[in-house]
Amino acid sequence: MMLTPSSACNCRPWAETRGDITCYRMQVTDPNAPQQDAGLNADTQTDQASTLAWFTLPAGEARDITAVYQHKSWWLRPGFPKALGEVPRRSQLVLWRKDGEYAALLAVCSHAYRGDLEGTPEGIRVSVSANGCPGDDSAPVVCCAGQGPDPYRLTEALVQAALESQGRLHALRKNKTFPRMFEYFGWCTWDAFYHKVNEKDILAKLEEFRQKDVPLGWLLIDDGWSDADYETKRLNSLGAAPEKFPQGIGHTARVAKEQYGLHQVGVWHALMGYWAGLNPGTPLFRQWESRLMARGEDHVLIPREEIVYDFMSQWHSQLAREDAVDFIKVDGQGSASIYYKGAADYRRTAEYLRGLERSAHDHMGDNLINCMGMAPQCMWLRETSSLSRSSDDFVPQVPHGFREHILQNSFNSLLQGQFYWGDWDMFWSDHGENFQNSVARSVSGGPVYCSDPLGKTDPAAIRPLISRDGRVNRCDGVGLPTLDCLLSDPLTREGLFKIFNPRGAGYALAAFHISSREHTITDKLETCQIPGLAEGEWLVYRYFGRKLEVLTQAAGISLTLAPNQAEHLLVLPRQPHGQFIGDPEKYLCDCTVLEQHATRECLTGTLTASPKILFRADAAPRAVLVEGQPVAFAPGDGFYEIAWEGTGRIHIQVLF
Repeated sequence: MMLTPSSACNCRPWAETRGDITCYRMQVTDPNAPQQDAGLNADTQTDQASTLAWFTLPAGEARDITAVYQHKSWWLRPGFPKALGEVPRRSQLVLWRKDGEYAALLAVCSHAYRGDLEGTPEGIRVSVSANGCPGDDSAPVVCCAGQGPDPYRLTEALVQAALESQGRLHALRKNKTFPRMFEYFGWCTWDAFYHKVNEKDILAKLEEFRQKDVPLGWLLIDDGWSDADYETKRLNSLGAAPEKFPQGIGHTARVAKEQYGLHQVGVWHALMGYWAGLNPGTPLFRQWESRLMARGEDHVLIPREEIVYDFMSQWHSQLAREDAVDFIKVDGQGSASIYYKGAADYRRTAEYLRGLERSAHDHMGDNLINCMGMAPQCMWLRETSSLSRSSDDFVPQVPHGFREHILQNSFNSLLQGQFYWGDWDMFWSDHGENFQNSVARSVSGGPVYCSDPLGKTDPAAIRPLISRDGRVNRCDGVGLPTLDCLLSDPLTREGLFKIFNPRGAGYALAAFHISSREHTITDKLETCQIPGLAEGEWLVYRYFGRKLEVLTQAAGISLTLAPNQAEHLLVLPRQPHGQFIGDPEKYLCDCTVLEQHATRECLTGTLTASPKILFRADAAPRAVLVEGQPVAFAPGDGFYEIAWEGTGRIHIQVLF
């Protein structure tokens, strides 16, 4: 492919092949050449980096295009341009159809440079920036391109090739471990109380969960707990606001654990201490004054990158040792580049994040939720984190806010999901879009937690997600749009929006009516919509329809939803003779099936007891035994149902 360098001729790009992937390297040959503003307008809330060099990849004609681009300093979102020349500025991943397959371009961020993609009349422009830094003598990979029949594998291959060129394959999500504490359901204070959070109301909410028999594994005390000046947005000390937490945050944490059985308690803080850094005149400020820097029009006072670990370590050590805090959520991560604009390059952000991750490892056992950190220099350059927010905030007051929320979380997971499990943010269980949000969390693959105010928790939207002990029934990967939804705008297309996630040998799938078309939509689930369904015979259990159906290549599953409705489907490989389906009251109903075996004479299995148990059989059962005792069974829509009142593990035999 012929590469067209920038008109200033200040770069030397070239291509190299890694298997089926083409990697484009670039070396800045004249760092003193005039630079071009590659940032977006101030009202987009995106940091203003300067382009060191750029070159163009002729892309030709394309149809059905999806671009994941940075629309704020902290967040990505999808766009659906009509042509490659219309690909938004600061795009990080572009997918489109080409020659009966999928083509993709990936912008790459390394410790040396950051790449960005943008459509032009000549092709896709690759801009390379380092936020005012003159660059260095290295020639890193700044962009990767490829083509193939499976867009999900293609995206993974692009990211893997880029990370391999950096010697950083450890940064792939598949090489990380999901934090054990987030295997349980949680509650966050933010949308419940906002900045008015206090111990009294937190404990009242925990009592409400107890009364409503909703088991919690963890609690996140979000923004508002800190000893800060909330007008100037500056941190006074490393402790809690005394008027809100008179006995300190540690007292709240210990009561939550000892009286309400929570396993972990976490707290929120901003990357720079508080939103505008440290408050002058306080003992905390005086301790660190000589090692702070002032950046921005408001002279935000933040720790220099070389002492971030020292600052964070002091804070996190105090939280863990004295306050019984087990994890942290760190916000505002994409802001680092704004504060450093004109003073350094994107590597300063990496140093900030390295200090944060090291402290989280030393004091919190790597239990860290990254937030407001989808800028490429955050996403690519963290070394050890396994969790990161994948969308802008859930805002319960916004009408139809779910539409943008699910759009960002699912499409952003195409790229961010290569590095992290996505935190799809909290939701309200008592809300007009509660079941849409609940269904979405079941296929996210990430943490699941709500933020209901006092008196507003609806257990019906929570219980399908969790087991009796509060453990979240999770999928294996990250939730992604199905193939038929991948390259079109869900808000304008006629069909339903579908998201899938692998689970064992099968898949979980969620379907939503989020189209702006205000009428009932009928669509289909077909085997061609998910790679891996092309062969074999599959069973599909509808959670809301309470129906078991057969899915084959010849026959799809019809789905009809009114506006703002949702459906959850569990897709299971069809086993010969029969099989246990599990608990029909759970989205992932197979979560109760521990082991099973079927012959022509008998279906046997070990399950976690639940009030209802479903199974299917090719032949009519003559008897069902639970722990050797006969029990009644009744036919359902494609299955049989057992009623059971016991607990623990049970052994079931279905005799034919």
